Amino acid sequence: MRFIGNQMLRFTCIVTGIVLMAGLPTLLPSGGSFHLNWLAYFQSISEVISGVFNIQEVTYNTDGTERKLLPQLIHIGTYSVTVVVGSILLALIMAAFLTFITMLLPPKWIKKIKVGTFILESLPDILIIIISQLTVVWLYKKTGLLIFEIASLPGEPIYILPIFCLAILPMIQYFKVMISIVEGELEKQYVELAKAKGVLPKKILIIHVLRNALASILNYSKTVIWFMLSNLLILEYIFNINGIMRFLLDYLNPIIFAWSLLATFIPIFLLFALGQWLLERFTNEKVVM
Repeated sequence: MRFIGNQMLRFTCIVTGIVLMAGLPTLLPSGGSFHLNWLAYFQSISEVISGVFNIQEVTYNTDGTERKLLPQLIHIGTYSVTVVVGSILLALIMAAFLTFITMLLPPKWIKKIKVGTFILESLPDILIIIISQLTVVWLYKKTGLLIFEIASLPGEPIYILPIFCLAILPMIQYFKVMISIVEGELEKQYVELAKAKGVLPKKILIIHVLRNALASILNYSKTVIWFMLSNLLILEYIFNINGIMRFLLDYLNPIIFAWSLLATFIPIFLLFALGQWLLERFTNEKVVM
C-alpha cells in the first residue's frame, strides 16, 4: 500500500506540473507590456483543467474543420509510445547482451571497446537515421529486396526501422553505463566469494552481477527517455510518421499541449512503476526513482 501511495503522489505532482506548465505562454508579457499576465494565466489553467477532465469535449481545428481530440490522440499516442517503448526495450536487450559478451573478453579488448563506444556516442542521431535509410535503399537496389519500409504512408504505419534508429544511441548509453556498473560489481566481495566457490564467470555475470545492476540501470533510464523524446520529433519528420510530436507542433495550444504530454507520460510512468515494483519484489532492494 505504501508503494501505491508513493506512486499516486508522484503521479499527482507530475500531472499538476504539466497542467501548470501548459498555461505558461499566456503568463509571459506580450503586446509591448512588461508585466506578467496572471489573469490570462489562471484563465488558461482553468480551461486546461476543464479539458483534462472533459477530454470528450476537446476539439482541434484542421483545415477549417473541428475534430474530436480523443480519437486522434489515441491513434497517434499509441503509435509514438509504441515506437519509444519498443526502442527502450530493444536498447536494453542489445546493451545487456553486448555487456555480457564484452565482460568475457580480455581487459585490453574491453579498453578498445570503450574507446569505440565513446566515438559512436558522439555521432548525431540524424546521421544515424539517414545512414540507416540509405543502407536500406542501397540493399534494395543491389538485391531487389526491401528489408524495411523507410517512410510511413497514410494508413500504413512503419515500426521496425524507426524503433531500430531510435534505439541505437540509447543502446550505446546503456552499454557504457552497464560496463561501468558491472566493473564496479565485479570488485565486490560477493563476486570474489562466488569465484572462490568455483561458480562459472558466465553464471556470476547473469545471476548476480547483472541482476544487482538492474536498479541503477532503471534509474538511469529516466535520462535516456528524455533523450529519446527529444529525438522523437526529428524521427517523426524524417520517417513521415504521423506521431504525437508532430501533432503537438502543428496544433499547439494549452489543452492539446497538456494532453499530448499526458498521453506520452502516463504509459511511460506505468512502465517505470511496474519495473520498480518488480525489482523491489525480486531483489529485496529499495529502488529510488
